[in-house]
Amino acid sequence: MTFRALNTEFDEVVIIDLLPESERIRWRITEDLEKDLTSLRFPQYTISCASKKDVFDAFEWCVKHVKEKNFILQFTAHGNQSGIGLKATSEFIAWKELRPGLTQLNSAMSGNLILNMVACKGIYGTDIQLLEDPADPFFGIVGPLHNIEVAQAKRVSTAFYKEMVTATEIPSIVAGINKAEGSNVLWCISSQMRRQRSGQELAFKA
Repeated sequence: MTFRALNTEFDEVVIIDLLPESERIRWRITEDLEKDLTSLRFPQYTISCASKKDVFDAFEWCVKHVKEKNFILQFTAHGNQSGIGLKATSEFIAWKELRPGLTQLNSAMSGNLILNMVACKGIYGTDIQLLEDPADPFFGIVGPLHNIEVAQAKRVSTAFYKEMVTATEIPSIVAGINKAEGSNVLWCISSQMRRQRSGQELAFKA
C-alpha cells in the first residue's frame, strides 16, 4: 500500500465555534485565532453554532463553500470521549453523529479534509472513523492528547497554522510544537494510517 504524506495546501480556515457566548467573550479563542490568521495572511470564516441544528447546517454550508475554497476545518468546542457538547442548549453530538457530515465534506474535498480539533479537550475525534465503514470522514486529524488550558490551546493553534505556511508535513509540525511545549501536547494521524493500525489490532486480537 502506498501511503500519502499527511499534508495539504489550503487557502482558508473555517472555524466551527460551539462555545456559549459568555465563554467566547471571556476566552477569545476564536477571536484571537482570527487575528493571528490575519497576520499570517490566511483568510478565515467563523460559523458560531448555538444549537445542534446549527452544526449540521454548518456542514451543509461547508460542502457548498468548498467549491470556492480549499480549507482546513477547525472545531472550537467542549468535547470528551463520546462527542462534543453545546452548553447554550445543553445538547450533545456523539462522534458517530458528526461522521456523515464530515464524510460528505471529505468527499467534496476529494479526500483531502484536514480536521483540526486543537481547541477541543482530548483527541477523541478519531472515534469518528469506524473501520467497517469504507468512506473516510477526513484525510487527517490533529488534536491534543490530553485536556489543555485555554492559553495553551490558543498558543499551539497559532503555532500549527504558522508552520502550515511552509511545505512541512503535519507530523513534523506536531513534533516541533511538542518539542517547543516541552511535552507531548498534540497528536495527529491520517485516516489511512488509522485504518492500518486498526486492522493490525483486529488481526492481533483474532
